[in-house]
Amino acid sequence: MSAVYGMCHWENLEYESQIKKMESALYPYKIDRYNTEEMGIAEFGCGIQHFTQEAEREILPFKDERQGILMTADVVLDNRAELMRQLGVSNPGVADGELVYLAYSKWGEEFVKLLRGVFAIAIYDMQKNILFLYTDHTGSRAVNYYNGKEGFAFATTFSCILKAFPQIRYNEKWITACEATISPDMEIFREITPYEGIFQLEAGTYLRVSEHEWEKKVYWEPLKKKEKLPFEDTHCREIFRSTYEQCVKDVLRSRKNTGIMVSSGLDSTGVACIAANQLNKEGKKLYGYTSVPDGEFQSKDKYSIANEAWGAEEIKKQHANFQVNLVPCAGMDGLTKLEELTPLLEIPTKSAPNVMWIDEIYKQCREQECYILLKGQNGNATVSYGKILTNLFYQMKHFHFLKAGKERKAFAKMMGVSEKRIIKAFFKEWIQNHQTEDYVDRTILHNDLVEKYEINNAINAMVHNSGGGILDNEVQMRNFMFDYINFAQLGLYDTRFSLIHGVLVRDPTKDKRMIELCLSLPIECFVHNGVERRLSREYMQGIIPDKITGMIHHRGEQSADFMERMKRNKEKNNEQIERLCKNKQLFSYIDQQKLEVLLHKYEQKEKQRDEFSLYALLLNVCSLSIFLEKR
Repeated sequence: MSAVYGMCHWENLEYESQIKKMESALYPYKIDRYNTEEMGIAEFGCGIQHFTQEAEREILPFKDERQGILMTADVVLDNRAELMRQLGVSNPGVADGELVYLAYSKWGEEFVKLLRGVFAIAIYDMQKNILFLYTDHTGSRAVNYYNGKEGFAFATTFSCILKAFPQIRYNEKWITACEATISPDMEIFREITPYEGIFQLEAGTYLRVSEHEWEKKVYWEPLKKKEKLPFEDTHCREIFRSTYEQCVKDVLRSRKNTGIMVSSGLDSTGVACIAANQLNKEGKKLYGYTSVPDGEFQSKDKYSIANEAWGAEEIKKQHANFQVNLVPCAGMDGLTKLEELTPLLEIPTKSAPNVMWIDEIYKQCREQECYILLKGQNGNATVSYGKILTNLFYQMKHFHFLKAGKERKAFAKMMGVSEKRIIKAFFKEWIQNHQTEDYVDRTILHNDLVEKYEINNAINAMVHNSGGGILDNEVQMRNFMFDYINFAQLGLYDTRFSLIHGVLVRDPTKDKRMIELCLSLPIECFVHNGVERRLSREYMQGIIPDKITGMIHHRGEQSADFMERMKRNKEKNNEQIERLCKNKQLFSYIDQQKLEVLLHKYEQKEKQRDEFSLYALLLNVCSLSIFLEKR
């Protein structure tokens, strides 16, 4: 696994090399070694990280002068054994990069369809004078590209490309869209990035680039397959469990230890229990990391659980090889790591409260020599998808009114609520789904920028298409399981944290096999007899602890003590916030007068009406300021 970078200087054999400049942008990250190669008009580089045993033998970039091929790759394969059989390779220690090259040599440019894993791959074919740039099926390893007069550049990080093309400007459209909402979501428009002309290659696609033309090809389109499995409960349960277990087993390739971000939720717990069981067969531990409040904090929401340590302890009861590590981030708040991490993440992050503990987990993970870090972040879209209102809508739309009534009655009994309350909730959501909302937070942004890029229309289109609400139609259900915009943001964060700490994050709930399976399952697998999130809650019984599958009235709350931390450190943070909010670069995007009003509210000693939004907005402004200042 690695960071890749390179350029093709079309028809310019006497080009000025940019490869060492590009490489220097990676020096702040935890890279084990660097290599560069050139062939004709192409120069490629690779900053290799040793996540797996085979990675130590990687020779990347790979150069085949006889065939006229230059290749670099950021790759960890999940189907090594299968590829080795197909390619006739007997050496068990063969590096993943070599398998990728052999696959391209045998099957040509669409070889990527036969790979499974996480990767970003660049191949220059000198005979054809064509560059191919690939990303994996879910875009888990972010790769970016820029087509300039001096040539075509690609890289894992934006900074590599900026070293070669320092004239590139900030992307006003991306920044406006990013800052338009208070939510952690940064991406609204597909493919674009914070920099003008730099694009992020989308999941399941590759580029075919030559001097005068380039073409984007989509090699994996799971939403086009409409076939559904029949609802045979026992068979569906067996195929789901076997697929889930294989998805987890295939990612356990750490060269030493394996860790997992774990909460009290169904998704991370499911991954943890399967992984712990598999690692136990190999005589290995699974190191669990759980974010917890700093001190004795209780959520004011009676349905929320602030301290999820109990979930990790439940896993420990079932698996003696599971080691619990609690991560309280003592004394820290959402501002603590912002100036350190924002330049490395290369984005004005809007997840400052979460980034604090995520970074701390990666740090501890590396200290305990865990080179693979598991998570179940995408589980809400796959292994634990399923809301009762979505099922009611589906059944009624297909004229299954008796089924809908039966489901409503079963859910009401299970939750201890009236059927009338469920009906009212259904119609409220149905009406809301057919309305155009004003999603833009205009507290600080320049209004003319919001209108210039039609941000609210873009957000409405994204919300109505992407799904993930409590009442999805069939199109939304499928789009939620395979979402280009969501994958782009996840891939960006996962790749950057991987570079920062030298730890590879893997999410089996985002495996292409799991996505394909969930798209093919009937709705009864997700919600049935009033049971929501049924794949994990019922199909995983006996694997996930009963106390966790049976928790239907409460949910864990991430960063629950965010406000308490910020208030406790307010005096300490005042000077830093004031300094960052004076950055004049901000005022190209942020209305200075609106920001002064926000700061005035922050400075007041009395409690403000919406303190959460106040502190979250200030952190977003601070992050944007650091992003603009630190380039």
